[in-house]
Amino acid sequence: MGNKKTKTEHSFNKKGDQSNQNKKFSPLTGHSVYVGLIGLFVLILVQYFTYKNMNVSHAQFLVRQFYNIIIVGLVMGACEIFFWVKSKDYQYFNVFDLKNNDMKVFFSNWAKESLGVLFFLSLTYFFYRMMPTFKFDKPEEFYGSFFFFINGLVYIFPAFMVVYTFFTLLFHHDEDNPTPYYSSMSSIFVYFYHQLLTEESFTFPKKDLINLRSIIVKFFFIPTMFVFFISQSKSFVMNLSFLGNISQNGYHVQNLAQFNLDFLNVCQSFLFYTDVGVGLMGYLFACRWFKNTNLSIEPTMLGWVVTLLCYPPFRELYGKFFNTPSDKAFLQFETSWIVLIFIFFALSSIVIYSLSTVYFGIRFSNLTYRGVIDKGPYSLVRHPAYASKNISWWLVMFPYALFSFLGGQYQLAIFQCIGLMMISLLYYFRAITEENHLKEFEDYQSYMEKVRYRFIPYVI
Repeated sequence: MGNKKTKTEHSFNKKGDQSNQNKKFSPLTGHSVYVGLIGLFVLILVQYFTYKNMNVSHAQFLVRQFYNIIIVGLVMGACEIFFWVKSKDYQYFNVFDLKNNDMKVFFSNWAKESLGVLFFLSLTYFFYRMMPTFKFDKPEEFYGSFFFFINGLVYIFPAFMVVYTFFTLLFHHDEDNPTPYYSSMSSIFVYFYHQLLTEESFTFPKKDLINLRSIIVKFFFIPTMFVFFISQSKSFVMNLSFLGNISQNGYHVQNLAQFNLDFLNVCQSFLFYTDVGVGLMGYLFACRWFKNTNLSIEPTMLGWVVTLLCYPPFRELYGKFFNTPSDKAFLQFETSWIVLIFIFFALSSIVIYSLSTVYFGIRFSNLTYRGVIDKGPYSLVRHPAYASKNISWWLVMFPYALFSFLGGQYQLAIFQCIGLMMISLLYYFRAITEENHLKEFEDYQSYMEKVRYRFIPYVI
């Protein structure tokens, strides 16, 4: 396995971890934007064909989205493989030599990994069914579309994962990590065994901690991102239909206010669909084959808390106490040209936010480290997505809160401003905890020296 670095590679060894420095490869990230752009093109293409055949039931629509996800993920994964194979400094396949090695070792590793897979899937299915938050048996609820697929794949997917594990261990053998992922679930039993039945202390191996945290990341974010994807797919297809009607019958707008609303809806649906579509692939298709597995996971409780509070169902917790104005509240202003200014601010920020996700390609994931992205918006500031979100919220929502205050709604305006400050504070702490986590890696230290500003160039 080659370890020579190219200009687009980044070393991910931590300081003080020199023993494995020559055994690990550096993740190639310079091509991630191309993978993301190709994925974006395919995302649009598959929904175009969905739009052409949109007279289907809700269940049929969901099945088509499942196939769309598979197509997009495999295309992005194939592009990732292409860039890895193209690199002359890395040997893509590392086949386990069954002739010169003990076959019992290989099949033992396969058995442990397969049992870990089956245990994880069973445990996940149990938690999804039992936790009230997910409302498993209510398809009309928030997570309904995700559990539609869970029920449909409950028998097929475990069998697929066992076969997948066999070929992964065979063709992507790693001497340092022979059982790459789910076998780490066994450490849970070892831990409780020592805690309950013996007086011996037990420390989780570092590899197992990373794998277990990776599993938790998948457990939480895959259902959430999947639901976002289905919702944005519906919106995107509806807006494709809207544009199709315009191309056939022309656009007859009654007033500028209606144009503002239509323009905002079309642009937002495309940008939000881009963001969640590319982001979902990073969670679903993280594997050795695509070289986008997690090299490290956020180690602190604070980092996890401030991140999870930004997503449902946890973000509803502070929403009960502090409200923010709707991101479309400015549409209520009577002056149309003022509304256009707000639309410009809103769309500009969403473009930066969505583009930040695209630059990750198939490497996108919260709370994880999969290599440094230092191109595009990340060449200007270290947290362009967080910055663009918060700048948009303050430019678009704060004037409406101020308008409420001037209109005599003092309490509402104050609570809206407090809500905006709380959200901004959450994202500030997300940025701080991420940097504290990632700066342990030499490549991220170099990146911080190269890109000195967190949120706004030459300001902060």
